[in-house]
Amino acid sequence: MTPPKSLSKEFNDMVGLPFNEAAFRTQATKEGHISRVIREGSRVTKDFRTNRVNAKLDASNKVEKIYFG
Repeated sequence: MTPPKSLSKEFNDMVGLPFNEAAFRTQATKEGHISRVIREGSRVTKDFRTNRVNAKLDASNKVEKIYFG
């Protein structure tokens, strides 16, 4: 499977805002992706999955970055 070229506008609009898990997971499902939330200090695997969208959160629970992998 080829990785998506870019995130949708809906995901990009989440960056910098307080994290809304329901909205993030709903959007991922709507676009056919699986989702993973990475909170500060969380351990994660290094496996790359082209159909997984990740939300990386900062210490104040704001979205720092959303990316595929």
